[in-house]
Amino acid sequence: MINAILVRDNTDASLGAFFESCHNQTKAIIETVQNVSVDELASSQITTSIILNNKTDNLHPKPFLFISYTHGNETELLKDGCSPFIAVNQNHQSFKNACVYCFACKAGKELGLAIIDAGGKCFVGYNDSVEVNLWQSEIFTECAIHFIQSFSSNNNITQSAQAMKEKYTAHIDNTYKTCMLSASSLLKNRDAIVIHGDHELSLNDFRTTPNRTNS
Repeated sequence: MINAILVRDNTDASLGAFFESCHNQTKAIIETVQNVSVDELASSQITTSIILNNKTDNLHPKPFLFISYTHGNETELLKDGCSPFIAVNQNHQSFKNACVYCFACKAGKELGLAIIDAGGKCFVGYNDSVEVNLWQSEIFTECAIHFIQSFSSNNNITQSAQAMKEKYTAHIDNTYKTCMLSASSLLKNRDAIVIHGDHELSLNDFRTTPNRTNS
């Protein structure tokens, strides 16, 4: 069994619809994997960190996936761009044994490193601001979810991050003549991708054996 927690801030005033689209497509990808259990958290459930902490605390003795589409900064993931629900020195240690992928501004700078230092297996995210141009949101969604698309095909972390960069590059090449602003944003996002932790992990490393019970 592979356990996955999917989080999105779907009521965010600026990017809620984008985060929801990324979430829905990510869920569809994850659910094609054999023997996967998906736990979803929406904006109403990440008002505080309590619900999230309870879920991660139940999982982190064994490896699990954590995928998040929200705002962020160097040390936090944020609801509504201002309320932290994951933070350095607050609950980052709850991601022990996790593979974390965050589409969020700057979370790869300090939060990702703190998660690894506390026992997380891998963090993939962005070490600078990320941008989304909503008039071409489908392009940005394709890029944002492509790490998960590749990882779900059992490519390792390095291969999946490279595949995401290549998806960004393909869209940059296709858009720069017609929309330089989108091409510039895509380039900025691509160049901010960062990996912390074990680069060689694949999805099979997150399969767990169900606990046995006496009959």
